Amino acid sequence: MVSGMGRASSSKRAARQSSAPAGPAPLAMMLPRSVEALGRAQVEAVQRIQQCELERREVERQLDTLVLKGRRAGISWAALGWALGITGQAAQQRYAKRLEP
Repeated sequence: MVSGMGRASSSKRAARQSSAPAGPAPLAMMLPRSVEALGRAQVEAVQRIQQCELERREVERQLDTLVLKGRRAGISWAALGWALGITGQAAQQRYAKRLEP
């Protein structure tokens, strides 16, 4: 622990972290120097990519939840794989470790 940092400052930090929105910081706050020189259209493209990545992560969380519910309901890996557009074996390889308690 750094001197001068007590429980109060760590609890304040934890409160700030828990209320902070998930995902990357706003683009303007974290642009690397190589990106600062981009034009407006390029920055907009990067922002759209960033938004798509946030959405992809949310969809992955939703899939994890649904696959877990499916497995708990007795749905086979083959059926889950079919729903995901992959083989049952691929579904099991992709999700089995994520679903372990």
